[in-house]
Amino acid sequence: MRLNMIKCGTIVAALMCTTSAMAGERQGWYVGLEAGASFVNDATVDGTPNNYDFSTGLGVLGTVGYKFDRPWRVELEGGYRDNDVGKLNGIKVSKGELKEFTGFANVLYDLTSPETKWRFSVGAGVGVDNARFADQTGIDTRDMVLALQGIAGLTYEINDHLDVVLNYRYLKASNVGVTATVGRTPTGGEIDLDKHLVTIGLRYGFADPVVA
Repeated sequence: MRLNMIKCGTIVAALMCTTSAMAGERQGWYVGLEAGASFVNDATVDGTPNNYDFSTGLGVLGTVGYKFDRPWRVELEGGYRDNDVGKLNGIKVSKGELKEFTGFANVLYDLTSPETKWRFSVGAGVGVDNARFADQTGIDTRDMVLALQGIAGLTYEINDHLDVVLNYRYLKASNVGVTATVGRTPTGGEIDLDKHLVTIGLRYGFADPVVA
């Protein structure tokens, strides 16, 4: 009887360890790659009559981050966005583009549960937006400005190291300087950019999950 009890105890302990391992927390370094659709709100260059309607474009992001033993993550993010000008003052145009390289430092909070492989994340970032803006009226300029972003995402754990991610980002870049031409007179102006990015991608964690 005593031997059977010892065997049963060993089995229960093994099952408990297995369950704990399945519920292990992700920690340590990770890298990610995402791509998706980029949207830019209509915008007007200050000091000119030019109002721009941007077409849906492409966005690509890469991340390097670290997950702590708490729900917090920090990461560095590099991105590229490309949107064409669809309309100028309500009229369709065939020339015009907004291309941007971005760099951000993000802080994120993961809402996790040991009973599911799904995670929901919220976060924010601060960084720079290096924008090149050109159109058929003579604007062709570059400017780098401070930018802020908010992040919301959904993650599914494929295995102990690989996740598939679906993320939404709202990016705000204010006072992007442009050189506009009104008639034959060059004049300075600024444009505020409000952008949205919806991406899907993969994230790979280098460390094994830590047993809670």
